[in-house]
Amino acid sequence: MNEQTQRRAWTMNGFLAGLVILLVYVAGGLLAGFSQGTTWMLVVGLILFAVGAMLLSGLVFPNKQRPVRVEFFGRDCGMIERGGLVMTVPMSQRRSLEKEM
Repeated sequence: MNEQTQRRAWTMNGFLAGLVILLVYVAGGLLAGFSQGTTWMLVVGLILFAVGAMLLSGLVFPNKQRPVRVEFFGRDCGMIERGGLVMTVPMSQRRSLEKEM
């Protein structure tokens, strides 16, 4: 791959993102569980569950020896070259690549 066209994809700490996703699920469960006849609380709770599922699709565990190419609806977002649990663009397609020596 040409060094000039290679760029980094947006990432953040995966453990922090996992904590945020867990909080979104808990808030959605509490709102949906304690709705007791109020429709707006049930709707907001279900929306929070959907947002949590969407965010969960952005968690990835790449290997340091095999970089990951991130594409969002066919548009190249860059590569993830660090290892460990990371959060990247939700609902994106990710492919492992061979690292050039």
